[in-house]
Amino acid sequence: PLWSAAFLGLTCCVTIFGGSEDKQQVQLPDFVKLVAETGMTETLSGTDLVTVWAPANPMPAGVASMSPSEKIRLVRNHISITTVFSRNLDRLSTVGTLAGKYLTVGKGSEGYTVDGVALSELDRVFENGVVHRAADWLTPRKNLYQWLEEVGDDYSRFRDTLFAHNLRVFDKENSPITGVDENGRIIYDSVWIVKNDLL
Repeated sequence: PLWSAAFLGLTCCVTIFGGSEDKQQVQLPDFVKLVAETGMTETLSGTDLVTVWAPANPMPAGVASMSPSEKIRLVRNHISITTVFSRNLDRLSTVGTLAGKYLTVGKGSEGYTVDGVALSELDRVFENGVVHRAADWLTPRKNLYQWLEEVGDDYSRFRDTLFAHNLRVFDKENSPITGVDENGRIIYDSVWIVKNDLL
């Protein structure tokens, strides 16, 4: 699988096998730790074909203080559920990620980029996907709703008008069942989503 025991081992590195029998190692210690911490190992060890945009540099300072959901979103922003090889990048302008965001694909004199971050050591192929090394972390961009949540009072009238149309909806599909109450009704670990027809 893409994430093997060696990947998550004490050496904190990826053992990559390319098209030849030569073994190469790419140091990705912080990304490996965050993958394990957020429980995303199972996703990367499954049967779905994935692409990982693996950041090789140290974890940004603010990550340690992120909430668990923010950390998961950060890791998911480095994973695409499809195999994207370097030969595909010429015809792509964006590529989607598990975080629900789209990364902008670019090409310059020095090679390919995603969201302005340079890629190197392309096309490290595994049984269930491909890894490209990224020069930096790919921070998920905020959508309009997230931006409005954080704006100051200068935009309060605009924000409050839009948020008046919010509808909180129970997400049954993503709410795991935790048991049954004394009346036989299913108990969920409830997940709620906000819908807004104007956003």
